[in-house]
Amino acid sequence: MRFPQSIITSTRTTPMRMALLVAITLVGVAVACSSAGSDARAQAVTAPPDVVPVNDKVLGFINARMGTTVGVGDCYALVSHALHYSGAEWDHYYHYGIPVSYETEEVRPGDIVQFLSVIVHSGPNDRYKNTFGYPMHTGVVYKIIDKLHYVIAHQNYKKQRFVLLTEVNFNDKRSGQYWIYRPFRRTN
Repeated sequence: MRFPQSIITSTRTTPMRMALLVAITLVGVAVACSSAGSDARAQAVTAPPDVVPVNDKVLGFINARMGTTVGVGDCYALVSHALHYSGAEWDHYYHYGIPVSYETEEVRPGDIVQFLSVIVHSGPNDRYKNTFGYPMHTGVVYKIIDKLHYVIAHQNYKKQRFVLLTEVNFNDKRSGQYWIYRPFRRTN
């Protein structure tokens, strides 16, 4: 899926441009999912033999910038800079590598998480509510706590435009969707 060049290269983002970008992205995701007959992003994909994960380089980039602002401070800037630094191949939109089926495959630190309006409740009597993505948010799996329970490195979360860590337990997800990608580079 490609965005019109005039939208991407604009020096200012208006509410109308942002709404258009989100709408185009969501239509593209819906088309991709419906054409596969199910959630195409969540299906496991076997990596070609000439692919090498670059999770360690992504984490090295994150560690070196913890507490600082990367790019313009949005979540996408952090991930796109980390992927560029690591030499990863990706589509420069919202598919950050090889899809990981988190239900059946091992999620690793350095994998990329794409959120779509995810709401997670936590604490006694579900007292605390965290929203990831309004509608979209991107982060990096920083640490594995348990199955579907991670520490995420991200920025522009709750108006904090610097790299920070947040615990996310997807076992407590109440709504929304998320996808996990393994960043990679080719060996040839």
